[in-house]
Amino acid sequence: MPESSLYLTKFEHRAVIKFLVKKGKTAKEIFEETSSVYGESGTSSATVKRWTRLFQQGRETLEDDLRSGRPNTAVTDENIEKDNLEEICTRIVTVDETWIRQYDPESKQEPMQWIEKGERPPKKFKVEKSASKLIATIFWDCEGVLLIDYLPKKTTMNAEYYAGLLKKVREAIVEKRRGKISKGILFLQDNAPVHTARIARQALLETGFDEVNHPPYSPDLAPSDYFSFKNLKKDLRGRRFGDDEEMKVAVNEHFLAKDAGYFLSGIQALYKRCQRNLVTQVHGVMLCAAVYVMIHRASLVEAIVYNFG
Repeated sequence: MPESSLYLTKFEHRAVIKFLVKKGKTAKEIFEETSSVYGESGTSSATVKRWTRLFQQGRETLEDDLRSGRPNTAVTDENIEKDNLEEICTRIVTVDETWIRQYDPESKQEPMQWIEKGERPPKKFKVEKSASKLIATIFWDCEGVLLIDYLPKKTTMNAEYYAGLLKKVREAIVEKRRGKISKGILFLQDNAPVHTARIARQALLETGFDEVNHPPYSPDLAPSDYFSFKNLKKDLRGRRFGDDEEMKVAVNEHFLAKDAGYFLSGIQALYKRCQRNLVTQVHGVMLCAAVYVMIHRASLVEAIVYNFG
């Protein structure tokens, strides 16, 4: 079969799904069958599930629903928003850097304990953070960690180094997430200088990822900051590691202990945070409006007007 014939439009993919639904195939069977034929250019599992459900409920059209009207199916606006949110979440890949220390003492609140009335509290000695630490760059999505890179000591994290990581994470996505590249990656990173430098921008362009603009000074809209790093640091705090390798093992064990639902919840939280942010922080409008646009199939102007009235 010619290579060009393996690339279908989204409507052609939907027609294939509809045909297989009519034959009585399940979403799982349809995904497996289309993946075996179309490979990397095939439709994602989430999209197959969504359209299989729609066709099973009696939907006939292959067209997208217009946001201003109700679809001629049993699917409600609420379900459409949920389906769109699921689809968008499967496309997001996010990244950030963080310090991992051989020893990071517990906060004052963490070791607190109850004591009897009149009993003197135990003495607590001031403990300093370990000077030995590594910079970890962690790429992850709704299914789990894609790539963890530890910056070699005496190496500077600069645009050239980061550009190399972008190439590596694309390779990791191809290897670990079949169909994700063809669906289109929504890449979310903050505005750190190494991310916005010309060399890094060019490398990002070459990956084919679509970058989602992130407002400055907004850790509350960075999934790594408000979710994954926060939980990782809490898990590692108070533990002593003999060397860098022990630190790396602990980080890997932390993430391996989490299921896909854990990571999905962290990505989905971005939507709710964007809803709050749109009405409280003007500087967050671009990221939040962009997410609103993708979920509701609206225009950027619609998103801003809807949320700001």
